[in-house]
Amino acid sequence: MRLQLVISKEGESISDELRTSLTQIPSFPTTHTEEVQLDKILTFKDETVNDIPLEFRTLKQWTPDEDKILIEKVQTLGPKWTIISKLFEDRSPSSLRLRYHYLYKH
Repeated sequence: MRLQLVISKEGESISDELRTSLTQIPSFPTTHTEEVQLDKILTFKDETVNDIPLEFRTLKQWTPDEDKILIEKVQTLGPKWTIISKLFEDRSPSSLRLRYHYLYKH
C-alpha cells in the first residue's frame, strides 16, 4: 500500500499522509497502470545518491603486539586516544580507550 501511495505521489514524500493516517489506509488515485509505474520507478536513478555498497568490518581480536604498543603509547603520550588511534589500523579512539582500561582491570 505504501508503494502505491509513493507511486501516486510520483516519488514525493508521503510522511504527511502516514502521520495523519496511522490507523487507516489512506485513499489515493491511481493514474497509470501498475506495470508502467513500476518501470518508471525502476529506471529512475538519482545521481546525488552514492549507491556504492558499504564495506562492513567485523570486530577483530586484539593481538599481543597491539596491546604492547597501546600501553607504550599511553605511557609516553598520555590518554590521547585520537592521536594514538592513527597508529592502529581499524581501531577507533573509543576502542583503544576501552581496551586500555580492560587491560588494567585484568
